[in-house]
Amino acid sequence: MFSLRPIFVGALALFWTLACGAVEQHSAASLTQRIAALLDAFPADAHATRTVEIVTPAQRLADLCQTPLLSLTGSARRLTGKKTLTARCGARRVFIQVVVHAEGNWWVATRALTPGKSIQPEDIALRAGSLDQQPEGMIFSKEQILGQTVSRSIRAGQTIVQNQLRRPWVIISGQEVDVVAQGEGFLVRSRGKALDSASLNAPLRIATRTGQIITGVAAAKGKVTISLKE
Repeated sequence: MFSLRPIFVGALALFWTLACGAVEQHSAASLTQRIAALLDAFPADAHATRTVEIVTPAQRLADLCQTPLLSLTGSARRLTGKKTLTARCGARRVFIQVVVHAEGNWWVATRALTPGKSIQPEDIALRAGSLDQQPEGMIFSKEQILGQTVSRSIRAGQTIVQNQLRRPWVIISGQEVDVVAQGEGFLVRSRGKALDSASLNAPLRIATRTGQIITGVAAAKGKVTISLKE
């Protein structure tokens, strides 16, 4: 007599295997989504579209809890390439290796730019594509580039990064400045000599006419403020 039992047992085993595989795939997809959300929370290159690939073997992740606490290990300045994350499930900690790829827009110099130049619209151009090989500190916003002063030479076609620029000086070292000292219920004005160059709202040292060295904040062109409030 023909028995259906072997067929039933085989079908049950196949169903269990497929079901377990589906759960593992769902869990891996959920973890990937959570890692991508964590990286998107960093503003370093918020205008980029990222894809995340988990390269840690699946068997090492099998015992993770459903919603581990994720944190990025190391610097967040560059979020493409190989990264390490920490996944915590209570007292248990697992390190997860991922590879991050990114696509987006960035700005390059249209011509050679020398230190001291104020960047104008015609000095930069937009580029689009993979960010994987681009340098750290890229500037994605045009508004954060225009009007800035070049602090180190930039080649034509070179990507604009943060350490190549500075805000314009409002006070130049050696300049005579107005010093406004403000305290509780009083305000004193005097003159001094700037010992540093400074952009708006940046600190600098001032030599007073009595020879005292004090620290203030560049409030405007030729103006320094000092707070005497306790």
